[in-house]
Amino acid sequence: MNLTQEYLLGELIEIIYESAKEQFIFTSHNLRVLEKLPYKSIILTTINPKNRYIRFNGVKPNNNIRDFYYTSIMLGGQKETLYNETKNYKIKRAFRKAGKMYE
Repeated sequence: MNLTQEYLLGELIEIIYESAKEQFIFTSHNLRVLEKLPYKSIILTTINPKNRYIRFNGVKPNNNIRDFYYTSIMLGGQKETLYNETKNYKIKRAFRKAGKMYE
């Protein structure tokens, strides 16, 4: 997604949020959404199948939610783990295996 698309996505989400009369469920891999919605409106997925969805915990008024989310992934701090780190060697191995399939 280029920067123009990312910007437009944020604007669309903001407009939908401000004018929606009912619940709006939206999933995205693009973190621009975190900058456009109030953090209390955001639900995160976790790696715990018994507690799959949580809200942000420990957000301060001056936090940048996008940075806060990254920090939560890297250092924890939420009620559940959001991401299991993937080792770089596993990613490299997967690329090598995929490349061999097409040789």
